[in-house]
Amino acid sequence: AINELNLMLQDANYQREKVRQDLSQQLELVSSEKSSLQNQVEDLCQELSFAREQIQRAKQTIHEKESKLQEVDQLQIAVGDLKAQLASASEIKEELELKHEAEVTNYKIKLEMLEREKNAVLDRMAESQESELERLRTQLLFSHEEELSKLKDD
Repeated sequence: AINELNLMLQDANYQREKVRQDLSQQLELVSSEKSSLQNQVEDLCQELSFAREQIQRAKQTIHEKESKLQEVDQLQIAVGDLKAQLASASEIKEELELKHEAEVTNYKIKLEMLEREKNAVLDRMAESQESELERLRTQLLFSHEEELSKLKDD
């Protein structure tokens, strides 16, 4: 019976050692897996941090581009306003040029009419002076003839 108990004790010790070795191996495996998982977690944390930085940079870039787009929109509105003002100014300029041209034409016509009137007045004055000159000649002639007649009579 002692031999049996010794055999059972040896068997139990053997089983216990075997279980201890199995547990030790499993512990090493679990420890290795834990270390590997910790490394994966650290890598994933770094990737997450990097992804967050990229997201932040992307948000910043998007914000900057939206700002620039708003600025472009405002500039396009300003350009549109300036084009409208330019068109209006061009229209006004064209109207003023046409008005000026019409005034110049009217003044030229008035000037031509005044020139004709002046020439007509000068022609009438010349005719009047010629007829006055003719009358004075005739009168002078008659007065000479009268004087000659008187002289002859005397």
